[in-house]
Amino acid sequence: MIGGLALLTRPGAPSRRGEVESIAELVAALGLPVARITEPGTLDGGDVLVTDRHVFVGRSTRTNAAAIDQLTAICASGGGGLRNGEDREVVAVDVERCLHLKSAITALPDGSLVGVPGWVSREPFESRGYVVREAVETTGGDLLDLCGTVVLPADAPLTAALLAEAGFSVETVDVGELQKIEAGVTCMSVLIPDVPGSRG
Repeated sequence: MIGGLALLTRPGAPSRRGEVESIAELVAALGLPVARITEPGTLDGGDVLVTDRHVFVGRSTRTNAAAIDQLTAICASGGGGLRNGEDREVVAVDVERCLHLKSAITALPDGSLVGVPGWVSREPFESRGYVVREAVETTGGDLLDLCGTVVLPADAPLTAALLAEAGFSVETVDVGELQKIEAGVTCMSVLIPDVPGSRG
């Protein structure tokens, strides 16, 4: 989701492309505006980090330049159905030490970010005014902002403690089975906002 727009991706792994149509049915039932990534673009949701001001997209083994170009066009001048005609700058970020961008860095409820040191450059984020906090554990960079509560993997207790000390409401969950395939809390979650005019 980018604002009120549902973006249907085209996963980089061919075996996952069948998942898209089942999500498309749900999106249609909710009455949300839709944009799609099309061939030859490939884009994994795990490579898309949406903030209030930007869409950061990982240039990875699963997400290619053609998809980044398409996403840039979708987000420009509200062309893809973003609410209120807003646009968001799309920023490509190189991903080399992990599968997806959100394995390395994610957003906190206050607009700051938390990232795994050395896994992704802080420059694309800090140069645009973002505070980047450091995760202690390598699994601490993949967290989920669930209506103001920070959800982290149970094996990132030091990161959870630091965030709690900073004043965040924190919950940990055991996602050990998901982590065996380098997945985490963001991989199993698509948060759909309350969109005026939708049927949801």
